[in-house]
Formats: sequence, C-alpha cells, structure tokens
Amino acid sequence: MNPLQLKKISVPIVLSGGLLWSTAAFSQGLLTDVVDTLGSTLAAGFNMVAAPFEAIGKKIFETALPVLKTPVAGAVKMLTDTAQVLPPVRTFADNNPVKDANTRYPVIFVHSLTGSEKFVGELPYWFDMAREIRMHRTSTPGDKSSTTASSIPNPYFSNNTENKGIYEANVSGFNTDEERGEQLLAQIKEVMIREGATRVNLIGHSQGGTTSRYVAAIRPDLVASITTISTPHWGSDFADFIVQQKTDYPKTAAQVMPLVDYGIGMLWMKLVGAKELPQDPAAAISLLTSAKAKEWNKRYPSAGLGDVKLCTTGKASADVDYVDARGVKQVAMQRYYSIIGESNKPPRTDNVFGLMKSGLGALSNQVFKGVPILNNFDFALEDTSLGVLDAKAFLDPTTVALELTGSIVAQRVMAARKADIGSGGGAPDPKFAINDGMVSVCSAKFGKVVAQAPWNHFDEVNQMAGIVGMNAPDPRVMILDQVRQLAKDNL
Repeated sequence: MNPLQLKKISVPIVLSGGLLWSTAAFSQGLLTDVVDTLGSTLAAGFNMVAAPFEAIGKKIFETALPVLKTPVAGAVKMLTDTAQVLPPVRTFADNNPVKDANTRYPVIFVHSLTGSEKFVGELPYWFDMAREIRMHRTSTPGDKSSTTASSIPNPYFSNNTENKGIYEANVSGFNTDEERGEQLLAQIKEVMIREGATRVNLIGHSQGGTTSRYVAAIRPDLVASITTISTPHWGSDFADFIVQQKTDYPKTAAQVMPLVDYGIGMLWMKLVGAKELPQDPAAAISLLTSAKAKEWNKRYPSAGLGDVKLCTTGKASADVDYVDARGVKQVAMQRYYSIIGESNKPPRTDNVFGLMKSGLGALSNQVFKGVPILNNFDFALEDTSLGVLDAKAFLDPTTVALELTGSIVAQRVMAARKADIGSGGGAPDPKFAINDGMVSVCSAKFGKVVAQAPWNHFDEVNQMAGIVGMNAPDPRVMILDQVRQLAKDNL
C-alpha cells in the first residue's frame, strides 16, 4: 500500500473518529442539560403546587416528627436489645478485664457527620465501645459529681454516673467544624470540671476528627491527644461527587436543595439528635470536599498532617505555642494518632470471583459512559471485610451502599491521580483507590497510624448494632487498644 492510498484511508478514519468523539461529548452534555431541565421543571412544578400549603405543611411535618419518635425509638431499642444478646457478636473482648486502660486524662468520643450521641435516644453511636473500655477502668472523680452542680451547665451532654472518665459528646449532626467545635469545647470544659482534669483526650470518627482538630487548634492547652478514625483530613471524594451533582444540575439543585436542607435539619433536630443543636446540611457537605478541606487545613494547620498526594502521614507529636489567659506565651505538647478503615480494595485476580468482578467493573464503565451520575460507578472494588456467605451482607443494608460509594471514591481518586501524573507518567498506584466507602486511606492518615484494617465507614464504630464483616477485626478491641496506648503514653 503506497502513501497516497494510506492517506486516502487514514484521513476518513481520523475524521470519522473525531466526529464520533465530538458527537458523544455533545450528547453527554446535551443529556445532562435535558436531565437538569426535566428535574428542575418537575421540582418547580411541585414547589408551585405546594407553595400555598408550605407553612401548614411544615407545621404538620415538625409536629409529626416528635410523635414518630416514640415508635421509632421503640423499634431501635428492640434492635439494640436484640444485638446485645446475640452470641458471639455481643460477647465482650475480655470478660475478666485487667484495669489497664486508666488514662491520665478523660477520654471524649466525638461523632461524625449525621451522628448523635444516641440515635433517637436509644442506639449509641459508639455501639458497645465505651462500655467495653469502662470494664478496663477504675472509678474516676467524675463518677461522684453531677453536671447540674457544675458552673457550666450543658444541656447537650449526657449525665452518666458511671462514666469512669469515658464520655460521648453530642454535637450537631450537620454543621461546620467551627460550630461543632464550639459545642465540643463547652462539653470539654464540663468534663474537666466533673473530673478535676486539666486536659482531655479526643477520639473522633470521620468529621469528629476535624471537629477535634478545631478545638486542639484554638485551645491546645486543653487537648492532650487526638485520635482520628477515618477522618477526611484532605476531604472526601464522595462529598466532591455530591457537590458535583449540584454543579452538573444547577437548575434542579436550586429547586430541590432548600427542601432537602430543611428536611434533614428538622429530622435531626426533632427526631434523631438533640433538638437544641443547630443543623446546616449544605455547609457540612461543602466543608468535606477536597477543595474546602485544603482551605480548612490552612486555617487550622496540624503537624499530624502528611502529604495526601504521596499518601504519607505527619508527625506523631508536636509542641504547640499558645497564649494563656494572662497573656503569657506557653507551649502545649499534643500527640496525634489515626485509625483507618480500608474495606474497599481492587479485587483479587487469583480467583474466579475477583476476575468476574474486575470484568464487570470494566464492562460497567463502558456501558454507563456518558450517562449522568451512573458513569461515576465502577463496580470493580471488593469489600474485603466480608467473608464467604457473610451474614453482614444480608443483615446490614449499609454494606452494599458503602461498597458502591467506595467505588465512586476510588474512581475519583484515581482520576485525580492520573491527572497529577500526566499522560507520560504511567498508571497511578492502586493503593490510592483503597477506602472505607467514604474516605480514602491517604486522606485519613494523621500522626501515628496505630491501626489499619478492613472496616467500612460504619464498622469502625461497631455499626450497625455490632454487625461487622467476618474478615474485620472487632472494632471494640481496636478502640480499647488505643485507650490502652494512651494510658501507656501517660495521657
């Protein structure tokens, strides 16, 4: 074939390929616009019809929620009571514990986004974890005092007469770390009065970690250590995904988001958590994006932070300068730890199931390419916390959900890594894709990494109701070991 013949063949092929690519790109953009227009039209129609009844509708909704709380709480209590007696899941890690978890300072657990000290007043966020630790501790001064007798009464904090120096904070389920942090700071002062303590240890799950970091930054003298559990220190790619939908479908978001924010806020104030706590879902989700997290880290820097692009962690401790109430410069030493869930990993290819899953993932990427929202799913990740015929896959509905959200996280992380490397840099390292369904391992690294295991984002706090995967270590043992570590470190 001579060059002229080759040119006659190649030019049409290139032109056809370019035309197909342009058509596909245009179709994808057009499809997005169509979906956005359709969604916003439907939402606007609903809002128009509902507008005359908005005030009375909100009143009925807000009145109904407290009424619903009793039956919902009853159902949750039944679930909790049942879980308490299911062997071997509910057996203690150590039924004859040595008192080896007596820390120098009280320990306060801080829940994440969507959390509450107890859901509808019945299901503890840190399911059975605090109880396990208390078995390994002796009584503290706080067990003989009362929150009502303190000079800083706090209506948000539970009054448990058997705390033994272990407390579970209750902050807004949806809000900024500044707002949540100020609530936590008030509760820290409450604990210090009860216990006669000068500092506290903070253990935060997910956003609870950044909330703890806020307090440690503004009052380093009060915080001896921070332990973060799968905290998105550098943001969550799933939060990026949620916010991207608002960008891709701005017309629909403008119609829908005010209603969503109101609905979630009311649910948490009147049904799930403490009614006194303010809720701001939009601000909370925005703060967890990669861009906002980067800005937040500049405002509240920490030596415990590493380099997310290199997947490294930071320092295990640091001396933090501050000015005390007398205006005198002081130095406070803080310790930093992290515990990380890594349930979602690329599937093994040494068995038929892994190969099938990899093939399904590759096929789904092609089938859903160009389809809004669905093209973000990559089903090639594997939940390594599950064993063969694991009951968790059937009993806990969050298992499948977190595997799907983890696929979104992995795909977005790998796309960002590929963009950083460039076209000539080869394929990004698969380790960057590993996550717990919400937060990548690299974003969760902070200070000394004391545990990294196949937990998903709910397994890490022993949810739901203590049901964890067969391949996942007992999270109660994990958190007990960390409190033991704090005791060994004289904290």
